Amino acid sequence: MPQDMQRAWQPADFCSVSVSEPPRLSPSEEQVAFAVGRADIEADAYFSDLWLIPTDGSGPAKRLTSGHRDMAPAWSPDGTSIAFMRYAHSVSGIDPRGQIFLLQLDNGIVRQLTDCLLGVDSFTWSPRGGEIAFVARVPEEGRYGTDPRVLPANEMPRRIGTLQYRYDGVGYTADKRRHIFRLEIGGSAQAQRIVQVTRGDHDNWMPCWSPDGESLAFLSVRHADSESRIAQDVFVADRAGTNLRKVTHTDLCVFRPTFSPQGDEIFFIAHINGDNHIDVVQRYAGLWKVPADGSRLPVRLTDEETIHLNERYNARGSANVRNLIWHRDGILAERPHRGSVELVHVDRAGKVTTLVGGERQVRGFDAVGSTIACNVVTERSWGRLVAIVDGKERILWEPTESPSQRLATIEPLEARSSDGYPVHGWIARPEGDGPHPVLLMIHGGPFYQHGYAPSDEVQAYVGAGYAVLLANSRGSLGYGQAHSRSVIGKVFSCDADDLLAFVDEALKDTCLDATRVGVLGVSYGGGMTNWLVGHTDRFGAAVSECAVNDWESFALTADIGYYFAQAYTSADPLAMRAKSPITYAEQVNTPVLVIQSELDWCCTMEQGQKYYARLKRAGKQAEMLLFPGEGHMLFESGKPRHRVARLEAILEWFQRHLRGQ
Repeated sequence: MPQDMQRAWQPADFCSVSVSEPPRLSPSEEQVAFAVGRADIEADAYFSDLWLIPTDGSGPAKRLTSGHRDMAPAWSPDGTSIAFMRYAHSVSGIDPRGQIFLLQLDNGIVRQLTDCLLGVDSFTWSPRGGEIAFVARVPEEGRYGTDPRVLPANEMPRRIGTLQYRYDGVGYTADKRRHIFRLEIGGSAQAQRIVQVTRGDHDNWMPCWSPDGESLAFLSVRHADSESRIAQDVFVADRAGTNLRKVTHTDLCVFRPTFSPQGDEIFFIAHINGDNHIDVVQRYAGLWKVPADGSRLPVRLTDEETIHLNERYNARGSANVRNLIWHRDGILAERPHRGSVELVHVDRAGKVTTLVGGERQVRGFDAVGSTIACNVVTERSWGRLVAIVDGKERILWEPTESPSQRLATIEPLEARSSDGYPVHGWIARPEGDGPHPVLLMIHGGPFYQHGYAPSDEVQAYVGAGYAVLLANSRGSLGYGQAHSRSVIGKVFSCDADDLLAFVDEALKDTCLDATRVGVLGVSYGGGMTNWLVGHTDRFGAAVSECAVNDWESFALTADIGYYFAQAYTSADPLAMRAKSPITYAEQVNTPVLVIQSELDWCCTMEQGQKYYARLKRAGKQAEMLLFPGEGHMLFESGKPRHRVARLEAILEWFQRHLRGQ
């Protein structure tokens, strides 16, 4: 359909988009298994199916499963079956307790392998087949349905003795520790056997097998001073969980360990935890290695200041988190860089080579032999599956978007902050000559980045006639560690100057209306929104969602608050108050819509409630929108109907206060 006949993007249109999850290559390199997800507005749930496609492009994709939320496919070493995670559909929606299922490819038979009370977090095949290591939370007796006679409201009280005892999207943690299990898979007529590998009052996760299948390496937090020393260690045990040894030294934040192909070393992603042992925020993670026997100290292989490797895949669901993947005597990793996410190869000496670059983002990959498969998105593509052989790319699959929807593109823009510092970002603009009303959309983190990726939120605002400004101010990811850590101890300072300078530069364009400018953001972006409207009257309306409004309160109530607040402000309550947007609520002259999720344990509900109440008591224009049953990531993975209601409420607010309608 010609573009001039297409309609503008609307808030519910994200439900019409199919999105590919990270792919998995068969042991023969001949096929790729992948999941395709979608949102269903009628069911108010997410679904995904497993698909199979040849890597040589010789045939169409074949659907393997349907009707559930199936994801994270993993081939058995002999290539005859695929294990995957299934989140079953019920009358009340999608069951969050995923279980491992096995699909036999020769006959299409699917059977369930696990029935864990709280579901399975993630899993990985043994290289010799017949066994799977998986992670599951083990509930205390009497909790979470272990006693069917006890309702949740009648469970015994929790006795808390730590600062960190709950986590957004997970709930309480000390009474359901993560442990590693070994699943022994019998034949089609045989029952499987499950053996618990780790035990104790600590978390264990991210298992990986040694090449011979005799040992498991995994991450765990077992040091007594875990709250004054934020770190994870790599442990190694035999497959039964015995002969346990720690091979790192409790001075790193560690992610995604994997054995070398020879089994003598363990490679992992990590960053240091600072001289005071809790200075972990905004640090660049790199590739490290350590002898598998722990006989020498870990060594960092990549440059700390310029190379950041993604700690985890940017995909919904912990089951999609993978151990590091070997390819041609090195590992593959994702590197955020100036709005893109590159696929890079890092050799044993730490040399980094970009394999997939450009104005796009890699979101999940796999490699077997000479073949790489990866999922790639751009600002105009919701994700295509690509096979790479000898440096040559072949598109295997891409989603079919509705031809009636008109998609906006982003244009690069660079500004200079008040101190001359460069600020990189983009403008997404609607069609027509304008002048268009403008929205400054501030990302969260701030250790995150706007960039070359599709956003249903940006599309919805552009579709409603707004130009959207997307700036990667200081604190953002992808411009070097110094850029990211420039906000440590002084948040809402140079980063605020960067954003205002970006707005000034954008408004030099006569197609943008300088008299109608709004601002919005989530989390840190919500806190920055409230900081800006408390210090300038240049915005006509604001939307602040799940925001950091009171650093002192955040330090005491948020799941990550006790070290995040100190990193961005200081341990001094007076300094926290000076950097808290709520301190300046009486100075706000901008209408503010406060959005809050009731189950947000990152920026807890009282953050939004206190800020809203302070505005109202000061006689300011303010409203609050509360979402039941949602956590911090409502904007990205909340219930589909809530996501639509959120976008519609934001658009109505700006329509009322920027357009007077």
